[in-house]
Amino acid sequence: MKKLFILIVGLAVSLPLAGAVNAGINFQVIHEFDGVNGASPYGHLISAGGRLYGMTAGDTIDNEGMIFSLAPDGSDYTVLHHFAGQPGDGTWPHGSLYLFDDTLYGLTWAGGCAGNNCPNRDGNGCGTIFSLQTGGSGYQVLWNFACGGADDYASLPNAHFISDGSSLYSTTQSGGAFDGGTVFSISPDGNGFTILHSFNAFTEAEGNQPSGGLVRDNGLLYGTTYQGGQANMGTVFAINADGSGFTTLHDFTGPDGEYTEASLVLAGSRLYGVTFEGGDYNQGVIFSLRTDGSDYRVIHNFDGVNGASAYEGVVLAGDTLYGVTVANGPTDFGVIYSLKTDGSDYTVLHRFNWTDGSWIDGRLLLVGNTFYGLASHGGSGAPAYGVIFSFERPVPASPILQSGDYNGDGKAEIAIFRPSSGLWAVRGLGRTYFGGVGDIPVSGDYNGDGRADVGIFRRATGLWAIKEITRLYFGGSNDLPVPGDYDGDGSCDVAIFGQQSGQWMIRGITSVYFGALGDRPVPSDYNGDGSADIAIFRPSSGLWAVRGATRCYFGTIGDIPVPGVFKWYGSSMKAGPFKSRIAIFRPSSGLWAIRGDTRFYFGADGHIPLIGDFDGSGLDETLIFNPSSALWAIRGATRIYFGSTGDIPVAR
Repeated sequence: MKKLFILIVGLAVSLPLAGAVNAGINFQVIHEFDGVNGASPYGHLISAGGRLYGMTAGDTIDNEGMIFSLAPDGSDYTVLHHFAGQPGDGTWPHGSLYLFDDTLYGLTWAGGCAGNNCPNRDGNGCGTIFSLQTGGSGYQVLWNFACGGADDYASLPNAHFISDGSSLYSTTQSGGAFDGGTVFSISPDGNGFTILHSFNAFTEAEGNQPSGGLVRDNGLLYGTTYQGGQANMGTVFAINADGSGFTTLHDFTGPDGEYTEASLVLAGSRLYGVTFEGGDYNQGVIFSLRTDGSDYRVIHNFDGVNGASAYEGVVLAGDTLYGVTVANGPTDFGVIYSLKTDGSDYTVLHRFNWTDGSWIDGRLLLVGNTFYGLASHGGSGAPAYGVIFSFERPVPASPILQSGDYNGDGKAEIAIFRPSSGLWAVRGLGRTYFGGVGDIPVSGDYNGDGRADVGIFRRATGLWAIKEITRLYFGGSNDLPVPGDYDGDGSCDVAIFGQQSGQWMIRGITSVYFGALGDRPVPSDYNGDGSADIAIFRPSSGLWAVRGATRCYFGTIGDIPVPGVFKWYGSSMKAGPFKSRIAIFRPSSGLWAIRGDTRFYFGADGHIPLIGDFDGSGLDETLIFNPSSALWAIRGATRIYFGSTGDIPVAR
C-alpha cells in the first residue's frame, strides 16, 4: 500500500545530473511551497472559476496540511483552510478536491474523532469528509470515519469524489464489514452516508484496499484495488451506483501489471489505467480493457529508463494519454509522458531533476491547452517542500472550423485571427484588432443581420466578447466554445461544452449532459430543420451521436470531424432541406470521407481542414489551411496565401 509521506524538515539529497528536458512543452515551475504555507502536496489540482485548487499533506507549523488556491500563472497563492486535526478537524489530506455546485469537497486520510477500531497506526483518527466554499468560507466537517466503534465503519480514505448529480462517491482503504476497504456514497449536505460495498481483507477473491478514485458511466462505478484478486496483486472492478451487481473485471497477475492505486479513465467503451509494478520490466504498465472486462491489453511496459512506477492514472486529450511517473532513470525523479490510446508513440515529454520537482503521484489537470501538476517533493530551495508546475500540450487538438460570410453576400470569406497581436484579417474586406494571446475566435452572426461578427472566448475567465455587440461571462477554463443557432431564430447563440463533464450549456436555452471526457463536440444541423443539433464525435471508437436523432460509427482515432452540407436534398434548391453530413478528415493520409457519399484525398498531416460555402451555391466546399505556410487551398477552385505562421483560420 502507498504510504503517506510526512514532512521531514532538513532533508538532505545528493542530486544526480538532470535528465533531458523537452523544451517544446514549455515546462515551468509556477509555485514552490515554502513549508509554512504548505508542504508535500499529493493528489491532483482542479480548476474552478479561473483558479486552481489543491491540498498539501503537511506544513512546518503542526504538519496537519492545508487547502490552497492560486491563479493559473502561479500568482495570488492563497491558503483557504489550515487543517487543525483532532478532535474537530481532519489531517493529512492525501486525495484531491472535487467541485460540486460551487462547493469544494474532499477527504483527509487521518484526523476526526478517535475510534476503537481505527487502523491508523499513529492513533490520530481515521479521516474526514469536508466541504468548503471556493472563496474559503463555510468550512464544514461532514463525516468522521470509524467513530462509531462498529466493525462496518469505513476508514482511511485516500482518493477523491465523483458525482452523479445527487450523491458523492468514493472509496476508503480500510474498514467495512471485512476490513478490506469500501465503496461509499454520501449526500452533498453530509447526510445519507452509505457503504455500498465492503471488500474482504481475509479472502483474495474480489480484491481489497481500494486506494484510487472511481469513474462513472451509465449508472456504473469503475475502480481498482491495490491488493487481492487471484494473485493478490489487485483488481479492476465495477459496481452499480446503488451498491448492487459488484463484478471483478480483471485480476492482475504480474506480467499484465500488479498493484494499482490509480483512478481509471473512460474513453468510449474502454477503460485506461496504470499499475505501480509488474509488466516486462517489473516497473509497471499502462493498460486498457473494455468496460465489460474483456479484451485486456498492456499497451505500454515502463522500462525503468523512460519511466517507472506510476501511482496515479492517465488523462485523455483527443487520442492521446498523458501521465506521470514517480521514478525513472537516470535521475529517478520521474517523467511526464504521452502515449496514443492504441499504445503507439510513447514519448517522454519531461524528466524531473529535483529542482523542478520530484515524486509526482497525482494525475495531471488539463485546462485549455495547458497541463498542471503537483510534485510532493523537490524545488530549488533547501529543504524543498514540493512545487506546482505547468506545461503546454505539445500538439493542440485541431478545432472544427468553418469559414463565414462577413459581408452578407451569401459567400464565405477567407479570414484569420492572429493571437499574438489580436489581428483579425478578412481577405478583400479589411483588418481589425480584437482579442489576444490565449483567446479562441468565435465569430458568428450574433445579431441576425446576415453577417458574421468578430468575437472571442477567453477560457481563463469565461469571457465572451463580440465586437460592438456584447460582453458577457459564460463558461470557464475547462469548457470549449460551441456557438451556433440552436433555436433556429437566425442568430448565433453563446454555448459551451464541458470537456470533463460532457455538459452542454446553451445560454438562455438549455443545459444538458451529452458526451464524456475525450469526446469532441460537433454541433451542426443534421436533420435540416434550420437549427444546430447537439452532437459529439468519440475518437476512441469512431462514434457519432446526435442528440435525439442518431448514433453511428464513422472514423477512428486521429480523425478530425468535419460535418457540413455537402449534398442538397429536395426537389428544388429553394425547397431544401439542407442537412449536414457526417464527415472526417484523416491527417495521416489526407483522406476526406463523407458518410454515404464519397471519399477523396486532399491535404496532408499538419493541415487544418475547413469547410465553407465560398461560391454561394448553398453547399459547402472542402479546403485546407497549412499553418506553416499560410496556404489556403479550396478543392477544385483556388490556392492562395493569406496570413502567416501562427494564425488561426477563423470559425464560422
